[in-house]
Amino acid sequence: MSIKPKLLFVGSHPDDLELGAGGLIKAAFAGNYSVGVVILTDVDDLAEANRRREEAISGLCHLGANPESIAFAAFRDGYLECNRRSVDLIRKTAHSVIDNPSVVITHTHADAHLDHIRAAELTIASFRKAAFLGFAIPNSLIISKYKPSLCVDVSISEDCKIESTMFHKSQVKIGRIDSNNIVRLHRAFTEVFNIKACETFDQTHLFENEESYNSIDYLVKDGVLNRSIDGIQDGRIF
Repeated sequence: MSIKPKLLFVGSHPDDLELGAGGLIKAAFAGNYSVGVVILTDVDDLAEANRRREEAISGLCHLGANPESIAFAAFRDGYLECNRRSVDLIRKTAHSVIDNPSVVITHTHADAHLDHIRAAELTIASFRKAAFLGFAIPNSLIISKYKPSLCVDVSISEDCKIESTMFHKSQVKIGRIDSNNIVRLHRAFTEVFNIKACETFDQTHLFENEESYNSIDYLVKDGVLNRSIDGIQDGRIF
C-alpha cells in the first residue's frame, strides 16, 4: 500500500506560494495531508519584512494553513545562492515544520526571476529523495519553456485562491499582484488538461528515485492532482 505523501511548499518570496500553488495548498490541507510551508527570503527593511511575513501568514491561513506549519528561512531577498550553507539552512528550516517530505512544491525552472530560479535549484539540491512539482508565477513565467503535466482543478477554489493573494496588500498596491493575470494563467492550459480552470505544475525527478513517482501517483489517485489528457509524466521511464 502506498504511503500518504508529506508535502513541503517552498516559495522564494512571501506571496509566491499563494500565487503559484494556492489551489494545491488548499486541497492539501483539506485532504488532511501533512504539510509544511517555507518562505525563503525577506527584504532588508525590517518593518517591511515583518509586514510581508504577516501578509503571508494571513494569506496561507485563508487557504487552510496554520501558523505552526509556516516557517521563514530569512535569506536576503535578491541574494539566494545554492551552496552548502544554504542547503543546511533550508533543511533546518523545513525540519521545523515537517519531517522527510516526499513531495516538494516550488518554482518551475521556466522562470525569469533570479530568486525563483535559484529557489528551484536550492530546493532540488536539498531534498533529493522527493518528487518536485514546479509552479508558475504569472509575471515571471517563461511560457515558451513551461511544460506542465499535472494540475489542480481550481474551478471551485479559484475565488479563495485569489482572495489569499489579496492579503498581500503591499504587493497589490504596487501592481505586482493582478487577479486578472491569475485567471488568465488558470485558463492558459485548458486544452492540455480539459479542465476549465487549472493551477498547473511541471515535474522533476531524479533518475534513480522511482519512489518519487509513487508519491505523485498517490496524489492523482486521491483526486488532488490531475494529469494532462495525453498522459505525459515528465519522461517517466520506469
